[in-house]
Amino acid sequence: MKGKWLALDRWGDVGVGTSVIFIALTLTASSAASVMLSTASDQQQQAELTANEALTEVATGLTVLEVTGHSSSDCSYIISAEVYLRLAPGSPVVSMDDMTLLVTGANVHEELQFGLEAPSADSYQGALVIGNSDISSNWTTLHVLGPGDMAKLVIGSELNPLHLKSGERAQIDFLLPGGTQSMLWINAPDPMSPGWFTLR
Repeated sequence: MKGKWLALDRWGDVGVGTSVIFIALTLTASSAASVMLSTASDQQQQAELTANEALTEVATGLTVLEVTGHSSSDCSYIISAEVYLRLAPGSPVVSMDDMTLLVTGANVHEELQFGLEAPSADSYQGALVIGNSDISSNWTTLHVLGPGDMAKLVIGSELNPLHLKSGERAQIDFLLPGGTQSMLWINAPDPMSPGWFTLR
């Protein structure tokens, strides 16, 4: 009879041990599940943010409509260039304050920021030519190009000429936030005619 009770005691010990292991596994699984759910949520948010940034980067862009140039009095180099542009189809609005122009040529290398005043050695002048978007009425304070708008960018002036010589070629990069970029090549005609002429 005594042996029978010893066997039952051992079964009880095994049952308690199993319960402890079961509870420990349950708590561990709960913690792991909580961590996995939290990680999945963070990854989903990060994925959505990355997708939105990628979409903006691909969609953001400018379309150059026309480029004109003005020659020096001796027709040896271009004093200034005017670039007419609008948003590319599907592009979100673009703030001129956030756009940098990089002008590179044989005798020119300039990094220009937006300004409302006359172009200088480190700025280009931007003006709204056509304002069809809802945001265009705030151009003087926001400097934002919206859908249907057209802007004119002026690079170089009498005081700070572009110095693109006859027969030379220059590249203009429109650098936008997020690494997006539009590029434009302009060629100074040879021979160069006096006054204004089309560069593109």
